[in-house]
Amino acid sequence: RRGFDMAVDFSGGDRGALCVLLSGAPVRCGYRKTGKGMFMRDRFFTHSVTPDFSKHTVDFHLDLVRTLGVEVQDVPLEMFVSDADRQAAQGKVRAKGVGRDERYVVIHPASRWFFKCWRRDGFAAVADHIAIKYGLQVVFTSAPDDRERDMVADILRLSSKPHINLAGECSLKQLAAVIQGAVLFVGIDSAPMHMAQAVKTPVIVLFGPSGVHNWGPRGERDAVLYRDWECVPCGKDGCNGTKKSRCLDDIEPGEVIREVDHFLGTRIT
Repeated sequence: RRGFDMAVDFSGGDRGALCVLLSGAPVRCGYRKTGKGMFMRDRFFTHSVTPDFSKHTVDFHLDLVRTLGVEVQDVPLEMFVSDADRQAAQGKVRAKGVGRDERYVVIHPASRWFFKCWRRDGFAAVADHIAIKYGLQVVFTSAPDDRERDMVADILRLSSKPHINLAGECSLKQLAAVIQGAVLFVGIDSAPMHMAQAVKTPVIVLFGPSGVHNWGPRGERDAVLYRDWECVPCGKDGCNGTKKSRCLDDIEPGEVIREVDHFLGTRIT
């Protein structure tokens, strides 16, 4: 009924492909089937590409744009934050005790998938190191989910220095603004890590069972810590269904602190 001219399915699944077909658009673009899937699904598309799972996710999806004949060059991640969201974020940070011109570091330790999360004592040690060695405020953030708030509360209890708790208190755009105002973002493979890239804040990120080559940051100033084990990345929800990832727990706080020092020690004066 809407009379779409073109429909593009980035999901790669049967449901998305069927929606593209039922849209009635004369130009229909999507990924070809590589394994199980709906019979004759590839015929739903007028333009299609075989998915290359070895590529970074950005390049993986841009292949669909290329198959439509569009020339793609370097495409940086961008996220636009309104003045209203930026002012609201600044107000939240100021209300917690960060001075107007005071520099701070954001640590976002949580994910909706807890098997992607690092040790709580590790984040506490990293935050304390930043506060003691560099005199910077550390702002902890999370989604409003109770489990994520509890994680941050646990980390703060394990810390020897007081840190700022903004867990669950920001909208997505306000969170982006808080991250944009930071000198550094420390976290795990999660949406806020990608937001940090999009607002041009340097990233130190810990990866576990998810693929660095697919999801890792690509900025020149960004650092990634992960275990180069034969089983990594496995894409599973923890080792043997435990919801705990040994490849993440094996990363020591000292390794993260070295990356922090490499960045802050050369850039903070």
